[in-house]
Order: sequence, then structure tokens, then C-alpha cells
Amino acid sequence: MKKQIILAILDALDEKGELKTEKELGIELQLYLEILQTMQNGNLLRGVDVNRQGVSMSSNIKITLEGIEYLCDYNHNVIKELNHIAIS
Repeated sequence: MKKQIILAILDALDEKGELKTEKELGIELQLYLEILQTMQNGNLLRGVDVNRQGVSMSSNIKITLEGIEYLCDYNHNVIKELNHIAIS
């Protein structure tokens, strides 16, 4: 579940330059903060500071190169899987 949420956040940042909210994702605030912290620690995005008071976001939230690579790797694996299913 967390992986799908991370992918949804990265996809929105990559495509629209917007950070999805916990409400848009349909998850609780605590899980949202945990996922954003994980993404920040994993260098998948920048411009978000998660602390005990909540989320502090700069006006310049961006997906990082690692975030783009993560998204591309996932998309590549999905296409590979679909091709494998089509051949079977």
C-alpha cells in the first residue's frame, strides 16, 4: 500500500508539479506524514520538512532525480510484466 501511495505522490509531482494531500490519497494524516518523511529520507523529493507539528512545505516542492528514477523503474517493471503476460 505504501509503495502505491509513494508512486501516486511521485507521479503527481512529475506530471503536474503538485503534491497530493492525504485527503486526495484517502489516507490518515499520520500515515501521510510517515510516507513523506520516508520519501524525504530516501531523497525522492525535496522541499518538504516533516516534524512533530506536521508538514512544512516550501513553495518549491520538487521530485528529485532519484524520485524520477524510482518512478521510471516501477513503470518499466509494469510494462515488462504486461509484456510477459501478453506473451504467455
